[in-house]
Amino acid sequence: MSASAWASDLRAAITRYQRTRRTTPVVQVTLVTGESRYVMSVSAGDEDMLVSLDLYPEDDVGDLLEVEVLDDRGEREVERVTREVLVLPASAVVKVNLLHQHPDQRPGRPRFGFQGLEEPA
Repeated sequence: MSASAWASDLRAAITRYQRTRRTTPVVQVTLVTGESRYVMSVSAGDEDMLVSLDLYPEDDVGDLLEVEVLDDRGEREVERVTREVLVLPASAVVKVNLLHQHPDQRPGRPRFGFQGLEEPA
């Protein structure tokens, strides 16, 4: 499967989850190494061989970078991005969990969930 097809299928599954449950899921991936990480966003590489997983920080979700970007209308807005991006073949991901909330979601912790999709109605 191509990287773009894998990323597209994952985004479609997340969108279905979001639509049916009216909440943005927390996306957890398990790699062939057994390591499990939480994913903020996903994209396919230019050559369509690798996927890029923007990973949430291990300890503090508030430890995201704030960068200025241009929106669709050409206006500046601040976007929160991760410091860590994992680039790998899609086949290195052996499992994806869509969770209602982070297992450690506590009061005062910043919102934790997949980014880049429309908010549920």
